[in-house]
Amino acid sequence: MMWFWPPVPVKVLANPGHTYDVKAVEVCIEQLETWPKRTAKWRKAYKTCFDALEGMATAADARKTFEAAAIEAGVLRQR
Repeated sequence: MMWFWPPVPVKVLANPGHTYDVKAVEVCIEQLETWPKRTAKWRKAYKTCFDALEGMATAADARKTFEAAAIEAGVLRQR
């Protein structure tokens, strides 16, 4: 697993009312695949996550783009 900190809290679309603290690049990809909208920020996050797994981006880069996509998708939870 490729970890980052702090975690990104997102709504679990398959289980309303639940929050998942995403702390790994692989989990970012899993969560992105559950979101119905495929926006430009979603595509950038998806690509950056795969780039991180291949050593072409950092876990911090993946976290940053994932969080931006979560905001745009309306799934980011505030603490």
